[in-house]
Amino acid sequence: MPEGPVVADSGPLIAFSLLGRLDLLRDVYTSVLVPEAVWREVTSGAPDRPGVVEIPGCPWLVRTAIAGSVDGLLRAELGPGEAEAITLAVQRGRARLLLDERQARRVAEIVYGLSIRVEHETGEVELIEVLEVNKHEYR
Repeated sequence: MPEGPVVADSGPLIAFSLLGRLDLLRDVYTSVLVPEAVWREVTSGAPDRPGVVEIPGCPWLVRTAIAGSVDGLLRAELGPGEAEAITLAVQRGRARLLLDERQARRVAEIVYGLSIRVEHETGEVELIEVLEVNKHEYR
C-alpha cells in the first residue's frame, strides 16, 4: 500500500463511482483527501449523477479544506477542483495526486514538481486512458 495520503480530483472520483468501485481507493491508499471544491463538484446535482450519493457515504474519503488561497496560476489555468487538488497536494508535502485532466497533470508536474506516477499494479494506467477518452460522458 502506498505510504501517505492521496489527493483526489473529481474525475477519478466520478469514474470510480460510475464503476461502483470507490472501495478500491480505500484498499489502495491509506487516506484519500478530497478538497472542498472537488467535493462540491462531485456531490452537487441530481441524485442520479455518479458520485452525488456515493461520495458522502464513504468515510474513507476525507473532505479537506486547503490552507489559504489557490495560487493565481492555478486559478487562471485550471478549474476550481483541479486547482484545489494541486494546492492541497503541495500543502501536504507533495502528496500523491489522482488527476484525469492532461493539462492539470502537466501543471502539477512541471510547475509544482509533483510526481504523477502511474501505479501499474493498481490498474491506473488503463483508468487514466479511459477517463481521458470518456470524461465528457460523466458530466
